Amino acid sequence: MNRDVEGVENEKDTSKSSIKDRVIKAETPSQRDEKETIAALVGASIRLRLEKNYLLLLDNYFEGWKEQYSANVNEKKYRSAKKLLMSSDGRQIIELVWKESRHIPDMSLAISGYEKSILQYTPSITDIADAIVSDASFDEVSGFRTGNRIRQRVQRVVEAAEFFDLLTRPDAKGGCARPIQTTDDLHLLMKRVHHQNIAEIAQLFPGSGDKTGGA
Repeated sequence: MNRDVEGVENEKDTSKSSIKDRVIKAETPSQRDEKETIAALVGASIRLRLEKNYLLLLDNYFEGWKEQYSANVNEKKYRSAKKLLMSSDGRQIIELVWKESRHIPDMSLAISGYEKSILQYTPSITDIADAIVSDASFDEVSGFRTGNRIRQRVQRVVEAAEFFDLLTRPDAKGGCARPIQTTDDLHLLMKRVHHQNIAEIAQLFPGSGDKTGGA
């Protein structure tokens, strides 16, 4: 590039930069606070919409399951299991088991930005509890403080998921060491929930698009 032309280009870049700096400096604290507040409100709206969508799809699944097996449903167990699986820590545990399951190829997991927390595809209750203890993101479950309390919570969630045919433990013996398998029903439910969440985000940010395909 000609030095004179290069000098002009550099002056333009410097001019653009200085204009940008002046605009940023001209922003008052109140304007900056307003922008941050709006961003926080948008973030809260996204979280609430995704949470509402998640709970609605879970509820639809449970109600459909109940209708299918209406003649043999224990109403008390149904309400208890449904409440547990719709709780924050219940959903976290189920998603961990699904994410680590045979339904999710290692390549898909890596592309999604996740790392395996459990080496085997059929983890036990003990394996799940140990993974939760070492993962700070499980704030709700970790609130139970001790490993034994977490194991007890995981066991209750697993039993609730078994009630709804989302998880299964084929081995009759072994206690907390019995391997847990995800079912096709759980895989389809998780795909439906999270594809719908992608659609919700695309509505809020049209330019983002849905590059994952349909469920």
